[in-house]
Amino acid sequence: MAPIKRTLFRYVLAVAVAVLLAAGYEYFMGFPRFYDGKRVHRVTKFNPDNPFRREQIYYAYTSPDRRELNHGPFFTFNETGTVTFSAYYRDGKVDGVATWSNQFGEKSNEVFYRRGEAYGWARYVNGKLSDMKQDIFEDGRRVASRSFIGGKYELNFNCGELIDATIDPVSGELTRFPGTSKRACTPEDHK
Repeated sequence: MAPIKRTLFRYVLAVAVAVLLAAGYEYFMGFPRFYDGKRVHRVTKFNPDNPFRREQIYYAYTSPDRRELNHGPFFTFNETGTVTFSAYYRDGKVDGVATWSNQFGEKSNEVFYRRGEAYGWARYVNGKLSDMKQDIFEDGRRVASRSFIGGKYELNFNCGELIDATIDPVSGELTRFPGTSKRACTPEDHK
């Protein structure tokens, strides 16, 4: 019976060591991943005074011209390990929401990006939305803007654009209605 227990112990010990090594490798180096169809490697920057405290983690790949391009999630951490900045990159450009947080992890600001171009922002107070402005696009062009001011959402169409949506002032949810013919800022509006 002793040889079976010894073999089982060695097996469990080997598995435990393998799991610890894999966890350590993931923490310090990171296994390669795929984001949006591209194989990326993780870059982890540690605090020079504390080699166990991560300051940044992001994913990147090397372009054909030998440049490192961010591609995937990007995080910056404070001294307690709380995420203070997060964003998502595609081919070296921010794409999506870039979020800044205070030392407690509550959102303080957001900037909305589309292929590296900012198209809106939001401010938060005590983790709650305070005010916001965000452009709305159709077929690649800006047609309206959504805003949050004074505790309610508003929707404003650019002059000449079809008014084909409405906004819920409480949730900010857009509801589209097809077949409309009314346009914003038409001469009839000024009569």
